[in-house]
Amino acid sequence: MSFSTLIAFQRALASLPGVEDVRTKSFLNGTLVLTLRYRGIRPLTESLVTLPGFRSERVSAEGNRIEFVVATEPVSPR
Repeated sequence: MSFSTLIAFQRALASLPGVEDVRTKSFLNGTLVLTLRYRGIRPLTESLVTLPGFRSERVSAEGNRIEFVVATEPVSPR
């Protein structure tokens, strides 16, 4: 994940209904660790797999930790 993709992902995540206070804890070797506060009605894992501009390749959740692999969606040629 490039730095610009990281910023776009963080902004997309912050725009989800119920997401508050998104913070980057670390970004090392393509692994991003974030903390956030979520007060939405829909389970956060459902929102993550439908995040516009990104696709989730795997989602697992245990307690207050969610882990998933994300990639940008291919850009359609104009």
